[in-house]
Order: sequence, then structure tokens, then C-alpha cells
Amino acid sequence: MSNLRRPDSNDPRDGDYGRRGMKFINGLIEWVRVQIAAIQTAHHEAARNLVLRLSMAFLTWKFMGDTWDAGSYTLWSPHSPSAAVATMLGGDWVGWLFLATSLAMAPFMLSELCWWVGRHRRVHAKLAMLAFGIAGALYLLLVMVARNTELAVIKQTYARTGIECIAMMLLIGTLLNAQLRAEHGLDDFVSESNRVPLEPSAG
Repeated sequence: MSNLRRPDSNDPRDGDYGRRGMKFINGLIEWVRVQIAAIQTAHHEAARNLVLRLSMAFLTWKFMGDTWDAGSYTLWSPHSPSAAVATMLGGDWVGWLFLATSLAMAPFMLSELCWWVGRHRRVHAKLAMLAFGIAGALYLLLVMVARNTELAVIKQTYARTGIECIAMMLLIGTLLNAQLRAEHGLDDFVSESNRVPLEPSAG
């Protein structure tokens, strides 16, 4: 009986266990906080991406309609201003080219809305850039051809739409380039590769 020891309440090991327990709890709380912050950031990023993709789809749909209307009036409304302007370049091929560029924009619009189409988003984006570039150039070419005519309304409409198509082409290209840079770790706001370090002057 003399060898039995009473538990010592002042054992320093108790303090070690307490500190380890508090450290574990604090680490667990910090981990949970980081995970919550990451989830919130992901939700904000997903919301921004969703708004951007819906906006791009809506703009593409708008230009598809404008370009399709230009081709339709050119081909099937011979007395319309569009047909009158197109005759100065030879007629029907202008209308068919408008229709072709309108259809070429459709895959990009769908890729902004549907995940199963979005797997080939880069290809669709490049096709849309080509379509917008051709449509914009065609609009502006028709404006130049009709510059000495009295078709003021159609010239203004074509000039505005042509400039907007070129701007849309550049916008898609900028977004595609930004996506590629981010995927390869070349984001200007993250990568230090394109920054010149500041060194104190010798003097």
C-alpha cells in the first residue's frame, strides 16, 4: 500500500496536454475558417462567371439576329435598302455571307449557356471571332460602297453594327486570352515574371 501514489494535481504534464488541446482546437477553427472563406470566394467567382457568360450569350444572340435580318432582307426583300446596297457589290453573295456569319456565331452562344457544348468553348470562341470579323468588315464595306447614295438610315445602321461587330470580336479575343493566361499561371496580377524588381539606387 505504501507504493501507491496519489494523483498530483500539479503535474506539469497536465498543462502540456491542455496546451496541445487548445492548439489543436485553434488549428481546427482556423482550418474551418479558411475552408469557409474558400467556399465563399468560389461562389462569388462562379456568380461573376455566370453573369459574364449570360451577358456574352445575350450579346451574341443580338448580333446573330441583326446579321440574319441583314441577310434575309438582302436575299428576299428586293425593294429593301439592304438589297439596294448589296446590289452595288454584286447581289446575292452578300446576303448568303450574312446568313453564314450569323450561323457561325451560334456555337459560341450555346457554349456560353450549355456545359456539354462548353467543352469546346475555345474552338467556338475562335469561330465566333472569325464570324464577327467578317460580318463587321462586310458591314463597313457596304457603308463605303453606299457612301454617295441617299440611303442615310441603312448607312448609319450598317456603320454602327459593323463597329460593334469588330468590338465584339476584340472582346471575345480578350476574354479568351485572359482565360488562357490564367490557366497557364500567367495572370498579370499573380505572376511576377513580367515585373521589374525595384533596387535601391547606388547614390
